[in-house]
Amino acid sequence: MIYDTVKNKERYKDMPKLYEALCYLEKLTPETFTENRITLDGIKKFVVRKDYDTEPAETAPYEVHHIRADIHYMLIGTEGVQTGDEAELTPIKGGYVEAKDCGEVEGHVDGTYWIKPGYFALVLPGEAHKTGIMVEKPERILKAVYKYQVED
Repeated sequence: MIYDTVKNKERYKDMPKLYEALCYLEKLTPETFTENRITLDGIKKFVVRKDYDTEPAETAPYEVHHIRADIHYMLIGTEGVQTGDEAELTPIKGGYVEAKDCGEVEGHVDGTYWIKPGYFALVLPGEAHKTGIMVEKPERILKAVYKYQVED
C-alpha cells in the first residue's frame, strides 16, 4: 500500500501505471467528475465515482482484489481506509469472485490511513481494505477510485 498526496506524483515516475494514474487523477475536480464510470482501457483500466456517507469501521465492508489495483483519491471530505494482509483474513459471503475481481473478508486490521482531499491510497492485489470509515461522525465524501490491471 502507498499513502501519499498527488502533489508528490513525480516520486512515482519509475512506476509507469501509478504515475499515469496520478497525472489523470490530479486533473479531476468535483465539478468536472460527474460520470459514474469512465472507461480508459476496457476492464484493464477505469475510474469509478464514489459519493456516499462514511460509516463506523465495524460496519464497513472489508474487500480484496487479485487482478486490479485501486487508487482511492479524495475530492471532498475525509475517510479512513483500513488495510490488512489477505493471507491472515477469513473469506466470507462465498469468498473471492474472479469475474468481479472482488472478495469479502473479515479479521484484524493492520493499519488505518486518513485520506483527505488531494491524498490517495494505492491498494495492490492481495491487500485487503475497508473504505468509507468515518473520522468522528458520518460525513459525505466524493472520491475517484482508479482501477488498473497490475499485470498485462
